[in-house]
This record gives sequence, C-alpha cells and structure tokens, in this order.
Amino acid sequence: MQAVIKSGGTQYLVEPGAEISSLKPKIDAVLMLISDEGVIIDPVKLDQVKLESQTSGPFKDKKVRVFKYKAKSRYRKTRGFRAQYYKIKITGIAAAKKASPKPVK
Repeated sequence: MQAVIKSGGTQYLVEPGAEISSLKPKIDAVLMLISDEGVIIDPVKLDQVKLESQTSGPFKDKKVRVFKYKAKSRYRKTRGFRAQYYKIKITGIAAAKKASPKPVK
C-alpha cells in the first residue's frame, strides 16, 4: 500500500517503512492512496485514512552557497544558508474498512 502525502508544500510518495526529509514536522494531508483494490482520490474517503509516523528532531542539510556578483565593479558577496529539516518515518498506513452491506428484509 502506498500513499501520496503533502508536507511542507512538497508531495511525497510513501509506503510503510519509508523515511522522508521534510521542512515541516507534520503531515498536512493524504492526497492519494494506492492499494490492491485500486486508487482512491476521493477527499471524503481520504479523510478516513490513518497514517502512523514517527518524527525525529530538526537537523540541518548541507550548506547552500549564495554568491552575488556585479561585473566590472569588484562587487562580490558570499552568503551561506542551511535549512532545518525533519526526518519523518512512516510506520503504517491504514485505510478505512468497507462497510458490509446490510441484508434487505
């Protein structure tokens, strides 16, 4: 079973046991569920999907160098930036159980 989730403005394709690095420590929404029965994209059914996850604290990714340069004027500026990421481990995906049809009397 796989799911497409949204976290921190980015979409991820995850399955149980997967680890992702996200800018936000929580999962905003489940956008799509892929299972043996088929693909679910109905928002009403996706609200019933339960995602179990563990979040580990913030860590910093490698530094991104930002370099400004203007020709013929000796203008040069170097800056660095390191974004904080959170590691999210998906431990389980549980879809809502289908209700069995009631017998007609």
